[in-house]
Amino acid sequence: DFLHRNVVAQQADPQSLLNFTKGLLALRKAQPALHRGDYIPLESPAGCLAYLRSTPEQSILVAINFKSRSAGFVPPQGKWQILFSSHPESNDPAAALTPYEVRLLVKES
Repeated sequence: DFLHRNVVAQQADPQSLLNFTKGLLALRKAQPALHRGDYIPLESPAGCLAYLRSTPEQSILVAINFKSRSAGFVPPQGKWQILFSSHPESNDPAAALTPYEVRLLVKES
């Protein structure tokens, strides 16, 4: 009964870990580069991970900040648009990553 209540509470909370995970899984399913694209590691600041997933039709950059403080981040050259961020107030693709942020950028053609 406790687990059922916890799931019900997380389903009702748009910011819950359950809904965060569901959103990422739906995004992966909807974006070809995320489920069949080449993996290209990128140089990133200490405590961060950045890589490209790329197909001939689409490039998506994944950037993750594992630190408790912001981290400078500069995407590769090109015009990028935020596809997903764990911090919805983020609106600048080249802004510093906030603490523990997960950001996915799609390259505009």
